[in-house]
Amino acid sequence: VLFRSDLYLVFRGSGGIMNLDWFQFAAAGSPGAPSIPTGSAVDAAGFAQPLLRGSWSSVFGSNLPSAARSWGTGDFNGSAMPTALAGTSVLVNGIAAPVSYVGPGQVNFQTPANVSLGPGTVQVMAPSGTTPPIAAMIDDASPAFYFFTSNGLHWAKAQHADYSLIGPAGQGTAASPDETIVLWGSGFGPTMPPLRPGYLPAAPAPLA
Repeated sequence: VLFRSDLYLVFRGSGGIMNLDWFQFAAAGSPGAPSIPTGSAVDAAGFAQPLLRGSWSSVFGSNLPSAARSWGTGDFNGSAMPTALAGTSVLVNGIAAPVSYVGPGQVNFQTPANVSLGPGTVQVMAPSGTTPPIAAMIDDASPAFYFFTSNGLHWAKAQHADYSLIGPAGQGTAASPDETIVLWGSGFGPTMPPLRPGYLPAAPAPLA
């Protein structure tokens, strides 16, 4: 578990599926219409706009689903990622986005790889209603590493080859000279061949 201010990331495997969840601690909102403020849709690694096609994003708000839920193997149709969890979904420029986590104040989604670049919109459909669309810029690439904060310092989300954590004492172990490590990031741009929107890739693809 890695902390980024009041957010944390969890990377865990389940049935061959790697879950990438980043949650915000928040009490469930009072019943009412769902709301997502202007500017609340951000890239999941950089926590800023633009949203990046094919990369993970988060939108924050209130009165979204009453209980938190992450995707599981039963939510997939073959390699197709779910576009709704607990009755909650996200539209980016009117296109249904894959959803990996929903909670009372946050939804994590993949910005569809086939949305148009430039000014766009994000809208959340929740059990209690549908939010008005909010503006979001959409781009192809703006690289950023996931990170966590320890003692006021930012540390890149990194792992040894056995997927144990690299970090300061108490949160991981140091990397060794010449060691091959794993870094987690987002927004590196399109691949060649392009990945199929909304589906888990069958194999890694190099950047275009």
